[in-house]
Amino acid sequence: MAAAGHDTHRPSNSAVNREESMEQGADKKAIRNFFILFNVMTEGLSFFVVVPIVLFYVWANIQLTPAQLELFNKTWPPFFAFGLAFVLVNNWIVLLPVLKYFKKLRKGQEVPDGEYARAKKRFFRLPVIHAVGALFRWLLLLSLPILVINIMADLTVPQAVNMWLGPPLCSLLGIMSYFTITELYIQRIINRGVFSRKTSEDLSPRLSLVQRLTVLSVSAVLLPVFLLFMFMYITVETNRIGTMLLYVRVGVIIGISIIFGLFTPILLNMTIRERMNAVVAFLKRIGGGDLEAPHRELIAHDEFSDVIAEVDDMRNRLRVARDLLLDMNVNLEKKVAERTEELEAAMNELEAMNDNLVRVNRELEDTERIRKKDMYLAGSVQSGFLPRKAPAYQSYDIAFTYVPWSEVSGDFFDFYESEGELKGVGIFDVSGHGLSSGLLTLLSKSIISRHFNFRKDQPLSGIVENINRELVEEIGQIDNYITGILLRFLDDRVEYVNCAHPDIVFRSGVSGKVGMILERTGTENKSSFLGVAGINKPFPSLSLKLGSGDCLLLYTDCLLEAANGSGGSFGETGIMEALRKAPNGSAQEILNHIIVEFTAFHGNTALKDDLTAIVIKRK
Repeated sequence: MAAAGHDTHRPSNSAVNREESMEQGADKKAIRNFFILFNVMTEGLSFFVVVPIVLFYVWANIQLTPAQLELFNKTWPPFFAFGLAFVLVNNWIVLLPVLKYFKKLRKGQEVPDGEYARAKKRFFRLPVIHAVGALFRWLLLLSLPILVINIMADLTVPQAVNMWLGPPLCSLLGIMSYFTITELYIQRIINRGVFSRKTSEDLSPRLSLVQRLTVLSVSAVLLPVFLLFMFMYITVETNRIGTMLLYVRVGVIIGISIIFGLFTPILLNMTIRERMNAVVAFLKRIGGGDLEAPHRELIAHDEFSDVIAEVDDMRNRLRVARDLLLDMNVNLEKKVAERTEELEAAMNELEAMNDNLVRVNRELEDTERIRKKDMYLAGSVQSGFLPRKAPAYQSYDIAFTYVPWSEVSGDFFDFYESEGELKGVGIFDVSGHGLSSGLLTLLSKSIISRHFNFRKDQPLSGIVENINRELVEEIGQIDNYITGILLRFLDDRVEYVNCAHPDIVFRSGVSGKVGMILERTGTENKSSFLGVAGINKPFPSLSLKLGSGDCLLLYTDCLLEAANGSGGSFGETGIMEALRKAPNGSAQEILNHIIVEFTAFHGNTALKDDLTAIVIKRK
């Protein structure tokens, strides 16, 4: 066991700091080496699949002479290298807002709203931008070497036609494939929570599913037909056997092939459109308030029928809820009349009881005066058992604040020392308020102190188990329970047990990083409450190392849960931020800064619980 941090002994950067986590729920692996992976996933298709196919096509189909082939082999490698560099630079410029955002995200830095909106907008529109860019890049990067070959080599008309038809063909292939591949890749990253904040602008381009299927289907049919026709054209023209009748026959065959090739995709698109329209129409009628709307029966059972079944089930639940509301509205007047009669009867009874209430009120006032006197006395006794000032030690600087909510507090704390050295610190919170909680603090403080001081040879987890066992025996079956933290100091190491209490906050004296004390796995190290019978769970301990300047902040839940005028709580974020900004001075200066931040947060809103906070700094 160890505190989460940059080594096995010391809590620090990665595992403990919740404030330095990425965008809510984001996965850091999703954006690691994003620029390289983006180019491999998209441009890899062009340069390592399509380009080799193009080279093979030129060699197999255009029928270059040996001299032309030699010139071609000298021309394409430098243009290939130029094209690769050109594409990488172009993609870097396009991705620049996204890359800046990802860099800050990996480092845990705050990203301004404007910068975040620009990065998200560019990221969501990458499929369109990348597809359109691919169109022009293919036209440019293929036209340049073809132009050079046309100037330097004596090409025939069929050879030139075949070559110049390559750029538009690859451009159309690029705009279709790049859109789909880019969309799949960035959707996978978005699913990892990289962009979780909402923006006011609609970022996603509108492109229907039927449109996509239609374009892909037509492309899948036309591309092979076009390639076969070009192969036939150059073969026929090279061998000088082409006639008008031959081209007419080929044109008829191509037309028939396209018609039959498109027949199946068209039927598929029609089927999808019909089923999608059934789902959309059903949803529109329900959204319009028609909860009696029947849904269309679909012949085949697939994802569309599953959606309709789920929507139909939702409609039935909404209809039941609507009927209940209508029934409540119909019976409302009757119920109001009944309640009015009951209230009138109650008022008559209250008037008759008025004299008794006056008498009872006097008695309650007398009782309250006695109670306040007793509570004041109990508070005085209790405060005498708690440390009045922070002790001074050679290795540790300590400061604390203790503000009870009422005369008797449910918070208590203690410092355990031996031969002038700090051996332990405890902070505890008894549930509830009032005299019973205050008396339980006195009993618990005595039991905890005795076990800690006389069981020094036992592991801290065993000491806490013995404390819990005696508390259960002494308290018996009452509703109160105890949360708390017990620390034991051994030179520069600290053994730590958390009994369902708010986590300790740690600040590194070297880096200034702030975070919670957690397991190595990044999970909380909390056991169950103290003093509750029937909960037989272990009290695991955690060991960590404190270096010079490191400090710990222990506190009760008032610091965590206190609300401001808007209803928001100071919370772990506020606590860690206050500790992070605190000066690198004494423990008292650090604590003073935290209390100032806390007071500024809750303002004039009254506290509703006892407040205790302790700062421990290693010298």
